[in-house]
Amino acid sequence: GTLLPVLIYYHADESIDYKSTIRNVVYVLKYGLTWDNSCFIIGSVEGQRGALTLNERLKLMRIISKKVNRRVPIGISVQDHNVDNMLELSKTAAQIGLDFIQISPPSYYYRSSFEDFDDIMKKITNTTDIPILVHNTPWENVVDLSAKQIKILVDKYPQFVGLRWRTRRSVDDYL
Repeated sequence: GTLLPVLIYYHADESIDYKSTIRNVVYVLKYGLTWDNSCFIIGSVEGQRGALTLNERLKLMRIISKKVNRRVPIGISVQDHNVDNMLELSKTAAQIGLDFIQISPPSYYYRSSFEDFDDIMKKITNTTDIPILVHNTPWENVVDLSAKQIKILVDKYPQFVGLRWRTRRSVDDYL
């Protein structure tokens, strides 16, 4: 099915237009999204995570979940520069009944390692039992998870239930 990012609308002053954001969610639900063919993901569009505060992300999660009311699965990208924010988003997602979280290997400004990502997976799985969708996003300084590393994570963390990936490697590595 479709993993549909929730579009977040803004006012001219750059504050979130929650009303328009929800109006779009309702519109999309009216035109064919069902539990069997799709899911929403909050905060996964590039740039959204960095543009939103922790409180804005928490509020979006709550109001979208309430409006969708279990008509389709909902997840949220909990990627953040701050692991404590990732843990707070993960706990809240589980508490309000979201269906999954999405995380990626650490990225952005500093070189990261597989061990860094494994440590984040451990912290999240020790905090909550929400299912995890791993998004492999091999940017300039980011780990490009290999098939071997993915298998290690799958075997180690039963909550790892899905993979969104792009890679610099050959597709054959994943097949």
